[in-house]
Amino acid sequence: TDIVFPELDRWPWEASAEANRMFIDQEERLVGITIMNGLFERLVSFTDMGEAMISLVDEECQEGVKRLFDRLADFYLDMIGRFRQYFRMDLLVFHDDWGSQRAPLFSLETCREMVVPYLKRIVDGAHSMGVAFELHSCGKNELLVPAMVEAGVDLWNGQEVNDKKLLCDRYGDHMLFGAAPADLTPESSPEEVRASYQRFVEEFQGYRIY
Repeated sequence: TDIVFPELDRWPWEASAEANRMFIDQEERLVGITIMNGLFERLVSFTDMGEAMISLVDEECQEGVKRLFDRLADFYLDMIGRFRQYFRMDLLVFHDDWGSQRAPLFSLETCREMVVPYLKRIVDGAHSMGVAFELHSCGKNELLVPAMVEAGVDLWNGQEVNDKKLLCDRYGDHMLFGAAPADLTPESSPEEVRASYQRFVEEFQGYRIY
């Protein structure tokens, strides 16, 4: 099956940058841009979740997946360069969900073989352009954090199902983890919000989080 990639030269980069000039020109503010479908998510979009997971471990499919990820890395790096050029991007948020509610969707060994080499190319490229790299990856992915570290990821804002204090203790010298109070709802009163944040500050005092 042939996959046709978008032609980035045809996108209205200059016009879009001009329309967002009010944000771009505020140099004291960080500019963050999100790429919504990362390597694994893009694979899922071409098949479905079950077939995508199988293709990561099926020897007959693995080389094809690697070719796709290699081409995707080229595509994302081109896109990142244009975001940096036209929008002064400081932070890239890269969406690639790797987990379920209870565990990762694939093993650390599979992630190291099938994802890390291509993710690292993207991260290294972003860093060479002066762009920080945040991985947005939903799911209980604690077991895959070593792969994130090996790829050079700077930030992971994982869901609260993950043990953030444990991750900070083990990997806090390599990357930052996002954390926030988990006991608030839209109906929480101002007093409940203040109390929740006070508990959060006390719990995470001394930890490097964002």
